[in-house]
Amino acid sequence: MPFIDTCDSQTTPEFYNVVHAVGKNCPNRHDDVKVVQLMLQMFYAGAGLSRPKGQMMPDGICGPITKNWVLKFQLDMRASAVFLTADQRIDRVRNHRSMGVISHTKYGLLALNEAAASVSPESWSSIPSLVMMEDANFVPPPSNDFVPEDVPRQQTSPK
Repeated sequence: MPFIDTCDSQTTPEFYNVVHAVGKNCPNRHDDVKVVQLMLQMFYAGAGLSRPKGQMMPDGICGPITKNWVLKFQLDMRASAVFLTADQRIDRVRNHRSMGVISHTKYGLLALNEAAASVSPESWSSIPSLVMMEDANFVPPPSNDFVPEDVPRQQTSPK
């Protein structure tokens, strides 16, 4: 479940964080996915950029269309000189820092908060009325959010 968090960003010192990562090989919990979908829609509705392919609904389901929107956002940010990883994942911002310790790139979720807040501040501010927020005092510590894709099984021919 998403929650309101703080970090060292001057643009959005308070932002919407997720408990579990969203996107490719992620747990994709309903409310975490929905908050990401809402911010993606806000950004593309007001940014003046071409929208990603597919009609994404903020339904909390992370399917191929949502993953495509996440990747397009990441690529659009990189094209505008925001250095973040283009991996179809929106990871939880950790340790109240805007940059990841391992990748040394900006967290995609923080870039998404900043982008959505800049193009649609009123809509961005209303997110807690659209998605239930967890109390930050009760949010579990970060965990490993990698979920392997289903590995196709080799079919054996009948004898």
